[in-house]
Amino acid sequence: MRRARALWPILGFVTAAFASAAEAGTAFVTNTHDGTLSVIDTATRTVTATIPMGRLANRLTLTPDGKRLFIVNDTRPDLRVFDLEKRQMVGKVPGGRDPYNLAFSPDGRLAYIVNKYSDKLVILDVAARRVVDAIRVGGNEPVNVLLVNGGSVAYVANELSGDISVIDLAERKVLKLLPSGRFTEGLALSPDGATAYVANGEEHSISVVQTATHEIVRTLRTGTEIHDVRVTQDGRYLFGTAAHINRVFVYALPEYRLAARIPQEKRPDLLWFTPDGKEAWITNRHAASVSVINVETLETVAVIPVGPNPHGIVIVP
Repeated sequence: MRRARALWPILGFVTAAFASAAEAGTAFVTNTHDGTLSVIDTATRTVTATIPMGRLANRLTLTPDGKRLFIVNDTRPDLRVFDLEKRQMVGKVPGGRDPYNLAFSPDGRLAYIVNKYSDKLVILDVAARRVVDAIRVGGNEPVNVLLVNGGSVAYVANELSGDISVIDLAERKVLKLLPSGRFTEGLALSPDGATAYVANGEEHSISVVQTATHEIVRTLRTGTEIHDVRVTQDGRYLFGTAAHINRVFVYALPEYRLAARIPQEKRPDLLWFTPDGKEAWITNRHAASVSVINVETLETVAVIPVGPNPHGIVIVP
């Protein structure tokens, strides 16, 4: 088993041995280079299993009922379905020509899958395991999707064209394109659903979008590329991974004050919070590790070795 490495206090961190860990849960991390899934006990910060997941296993999304993961394997047209209770693959579903990322309708009936190079949002009937429609997003190279307004509207991040497609899912049509900035990637929603956050990598900014009007109401200048963003469960902080300078930026809300720039290992990428909200877990793609940040102290408290090129992460109770 792989256990968390302690971090030296001389660096300004607390050690894993003395940090208050989150409540028991399980983290799942895809390791792209060897096509495996690391299973981690969040209380002990120990890798308890490494499961083969297929070549180039990458992004993963939790179903609304918390029972399965849908996993994108780069270059494959289908998605692998992983049962969390059985801890095994239970099948595949079609994802369009070039699936890259996805989100589920609140009831779990439909999956909305961005197809990066065909510029489409593919709609999958989950129970039937059948693609029922595909919407041209209007932008170029969609890489992420977020559902807002109770799941009635999709925000699609278009990396190459640097904008957000606002899509009415009932009508299945694009309402507008929001110019946000070059290399639009990460998407996050506030706990009350009123605000969406858009990471614009090469623009060195985060766009703040009012979901009632689908308008950008503020732009945060970050000074560096932010890749992924996520809001704490209590709405207190906005976290963002600054991959090129090995930091996690933390903004205090609602004043948007930069509260911390937390050092990380090589290329912090995607992030997730533990179910109790006490910790943020970050995949470090070029360090074969996952970092754990205490949300209260805003300090890194553990680094857990995983497989090569870790990317996607989901944590369940």
